[in-house]
Amino acid sequence: MLRRVTTLGLFAVVGFATPAMAQMELDDQIVREGLGERRDDLTKLELTQFDPTWWELLSDWRIAEEAPTPDTLDGQVVLVVTFAGWYPPSVRPLAMAQRLYETYAEDGLVVIGVHDADGYDDGVEAAERRGVTFPIAVDADGAFREALLVDQDPDFYLIDRSGQLRFADIETSSVELAVEGLIEETREDAETLISRIADARRRAEIEARRTARINQQADLLSIPDVTFAEPSEAAYALAHWPRVQVDPNAAPGFGEPAGPRRLQMPADGFYPSAAASKGRAFVVYFWDRNMPATTARIRPMDELQRRYARDISVVGVMMNMNQQNNFGQPVENVGGPEARAVLREAHRSAGLAHTLLADLGGALMNAAEGNQFSSFGQGPRTMAAVVSSDGVIRWFGDSTTHGFESAVALVAREDPGVRARRAAEDEYLRRRGR
Repeated sequence: MLRRVTTLGLFAVVGFATPAMAQMELDDQIVREGLGERRDDLTKLELTQFDPTWWELLSDWRIAEEAPTPDTLDGQVVLVVTFAGWYPPSVRPLAMAQRLYETYAEDGLVVIGVHDADGYDDGVEAAERRGVTFPIAVDADGAFREALLVDQDPDFYLIDRSGQLRFADIETSSVELAVEGLIEETREDAETLISRIADARRRAEIEARRTARINQQADLLSIPDVTFAEPSEAAYALAHWPRVQVDPNAAPGFGEPAGPRRLQMPADGFYPSAAASKGRAFVVYFWDRNMPATTARIRPMDELQRRYARDISVVGVMMNMNQQNNFGQPVENVGGPEARAVLREAHRSAGLAHTLLADLGGALMNAAEGNQFSSFGQGPRTMAAVVSSDGVIRWFGDSTTHGFESAVALVAREDPGVRARRAAEDEYLRRRGR
């Protein structure tokens, strides 16, 4: 199951938060399933009214045997879970759905299980064994699944309080976050979301033009390093940071972060020079010249650097991903002449705006992933860390997923060090009459 990737682009430059922006941030943290035309069609279903006649395509309601009606679902958040009793991987998430139902039913969550046409009685028994108390029904002729483009159980769909199909076919790991986000919304929030997104887009465009003018002025003036008061630890502790990523494949307890982790950058080895760090956040990504999936990230990361030139320093770390030992010790001469020649050629040929660094032994990757993610010896991984200006890793994960650019945008906007430096630079420009 593949993930849809969203580029935040327009919203990355927004320097303020609105309810619509908060809801768009939620959207960007929800990982969708599917690809190609099917994913495009699923995306078109999102933010459209859920057709109430689709409930009539289901039959033989069990456990809670009363079929939902437009009246009983009015103003509720509805989670639809598709499953088949004969397919165990689709049955296991019922326990999660039941837990969410027990937690949020009083707040307006309705959970509906939709079983495959085959083996319905066995599916009901499997649900009962897992303590399910929400209603389930059978999609006897597959018409409900066809309407929602269901492909592989389990699939998850969420309807918001205004009756919009808000999320269509999302990953199991995103279900809880999606439910929490929609439960927190009022009906008015849901009903006005589309218009508020349009308004936020208009505001973002205005802010983008304003920021572009400031950046252009900054380029013309070649702003020197300005003095500013370093934010306190309390300021960083109170900032709104991205949701911590956890490896969904990790054993229980393994993927839980032990606490804030710092990423200590080396003193040298950069090409062409060390990245600017004062009052700036970092994006550190990892690539191996022998793994095309990772080198394909170099240009998108360079675009990210150009987009966030004022606030973020992007560093591309060259590794030998297949040659790291179990202790993260170097297996080649880290930063040797050959490695530097590779960096120089990569930087020159691509005309990069960001900094490259050789870490063939993988020490930075080990420090970045900590105990959040299992060993990367499973093939190419397009991993990246988003690091705040105090050196703390605020997000680590796959840079091709929704969460990455959302995390970058959030850190760029909320980082106290970035805010302090920007304020000092803006004052510098003001005093210069610009």
